[in-house]
Amino acid sequence: VLILILSAIAIAVHVLAFLLPIIFMEHLNDDEKMHFVRTMLYLKNQLFALALLFSFVEFLDFLTVHHLFGPWAIIIRDLMYDLL
Repeated sequence: VLILILSAIAIAVHVLAFLLPIIFMEHLNDDEKMHFVRTMLYLKNQLFALALLFSFVEFLDFLTVHHLFGPWAIIIRDLMYDLL
């Protein structure tokens, strides 16, 4: 659920990054608007990176309990410790 929430927030930040300067920031010049847009897109990328990290943790957690990857459980558990 956390992964979906982070992804939804990232998508909302992406949309707001382009709408807010057009609607509410008319008093700023173009350079200041572009700085705001770039900052918001950086925030979006950070949120997607965090969601991707949590996705990898969930996937590795799934692999530790899956019956086909039983012998690899120790290796996968060590990978999860490295991720966290």
